[in-house]
Amino acid sequence: MPKEFTADYINEELMAGRAVTIPGVVKLKPVDRAARKGRNPATGESIDIPARRDVKATVSPTLRSRLNGS
Repeated sequence: MPKEFTADYINEELMAGRAVTIPGVVKLKPVDRAARKGRNPATGESIDIPARRDVKATVSPTLRSRLNGS
């Protein structure tokens, strides 16, 4: 399967609001982040962070245990 096809498929699924699972590796899920107040760490100035869509990645338990030598 070409790399471009895989990336296109993942992008399309996430844009449609559907989760994508790569078995044994990761689950990618679109999430909505609410608007919030933040603070510029350099100046201490309060800033508004707008609402946005983001992607949450959850590593599979199998991969996590293998990475940690279990």
